[in-house]
Amino acid sequence: MKKTNQYEINFASNTITVTKAFLQAASQMDTPEFATMTQLRALNMPITVREIHRVPKERRWSEKQMETFIRNTVDSDRYMVDFQKMMESYGYMKTWGWFKKTFANYKTAKLNENHLFVTMTKEELDAEKQKKVVGAFAEKASSCPKIEENAA
Repeated sequence: MKKTNQYEINFASNTITVTKAFLQAASQMDTPEFATMTQLRALNMPITVREIHRVPKERRWSEKQMETFIRNTVDSDRYMVDFQKMMESYGYMKTWGWFKKTFANYKTAKLNENHLFVTMTKEELDAEKQKKVVGAFAEKASSCPKIEENAA
């Protein structure tokens, strides 16, 4: 199998795979890619385009957004002191990690009656998810018919 960055010839499966950029460059006459594509087409193998699937990056909150969220949480004074210490000592990236761990449900936090966010740590969030799974399993089990043993 011959492989380059622009195309790949797989003799075992009898296919040629090209990149999208190579295909676009090969569509212009008098380019090296056009000459290469002509040679590849002469091999009479099916040509497919390689697709790259990229995972979207997580959108991070700005320092101002984190600060606003913390100010609107229950027990905000304690968290605000920790947040400011983290920002001063470690900078943005470590603080972002701390924020995600401390406020694990920051994307789905609910407001209480005082219009403050009710937050959960990662451990509390995991425990609540586990409780939901166990509850759903118990609910399914209770709806199943019971098998009675014949007493002989």
